[in-house]
Amino acid sequence: MAQPEKFNPMSMAPLRVWFRLLAKVGGVRHPYRARLRQALITSLITAVPRWLEWALYGLPIARTRITKPPIIILGFPRSGTTFLHNLLAHDPDLGYCSNYQAAIPFCLVGGERLKKKLASRVPENRGIDNVAADMDLPQEEVFAHALHSHRSVTHAFTFPSLMEELHRKYVLMEASDAEVRAWRRGYMKVVKKATYMHGGKRVVQKATPNLGRLPQIMEMFPGAYYIHIVRNPYDLYPSYIHMLSTLTRSYTMEDHDAAELEAGAVHMYQRIMQNYLRDRSAIPSDRFIEMRFEDLRQDPMGEIGRIYRSFGLDWERAEPPIADYAATLSSYKQNQYEPDPRVREQVDAHWRFAVDEWNYGSPSSETP
Repeated sequence: MAQPEKFNPMSMAPLRVWFRLLAKVGGVRHPYRARLRQALITSLITAVPRWLEWALYGLPIARTRITKPPIIILGFPRSGTTFLHNLLAHDPDLGYCSNYQAAIPFCLVGGERLKKKLASRVPENRGIDNVAADMDLPQEEVFAHALHSHRSVTHAFTFPSLMEELHRKYVLMEASDAEVRAWRRGYMKVVKKATYMHGGKRVVQKATPNLGRLPQIMEMFPGAYYIHIVRNPYDLYPSYIHMLSTLTRSYTMEDHDAAELEAGAVHMYQRIMQNYLRDRSAIPSDRFIEMRFEDLRQDPMGEIGRIYRSFGLDWERAEPPIADYAATLSSYKQNQYEPDPRVREQVDAHWRFAVDEWNYGSPSSETP
């Protein structure tokens, strides 16, 4: 096996998080010890700024009230959730968890100076696709959550052997009441911090695992607005497997079997989507929209306008900055994958219920 890169994006998580995860997997073997050593050193070095942020901002964040019901984007990974999130984030009246907050657990004490320094070092795109990697663009709350808690499915990229357990406990929420309460406290802390950083604005949330834990999310955020974006399963399958393998290679501290990883992903989609289909009827119809990624890609302004009109939000104010951003995406190139008969076989065997639910047919010619 090739030597993995040393740096792990979760390196700034506290040592207690690392030790909890390491205890579960029984340690790390060569050639991953260099990466682990780098992560533990980084965790130790960043302990002081993490503590400083807690000392200065912990109480104000804890006291932050979410007075404006959030907009919550629902969707399985690679369904277009990032595209939708980025569009909505250009509304000046909305806040979000940024790439900066998700990458740096002490971003408030780091300030603009640290953000600019990091911005000069980040790659041009995310690695899994051609979407720009910008510190000011929005990011999933799950990455920020993973930087202060072991209760995040994100850690499965580092320790693939934990994928089933983390998915079961913190996506499907098949965990003890104490574990669920602890997860909720940690996740709420991330959302409150985003709200605090954006001066109390309505926050647009996006965490793809929320699709499988809708009852908990609805209880935590009463009155929230929900947008579910769905994508042709035949196109989603290769895109998701590509993302999964790319991120696992980048993060991992364990050997893993690609076939087992893919089988787990197939099962994960089934369980999450079945949970969603079971639970979505509980969302009030005036606070819920479903859309296709393909429609959003074809007519972003029309679809975003539909969201604003349905939810009674100020489209007149939001439209110009969102349109300006959408215009910059005209040259965006989606990843392309060679047609693979095995993909159709897998989808027909395991995801056919989703194809039928949303009336999809054949794969499109390109996928992001």
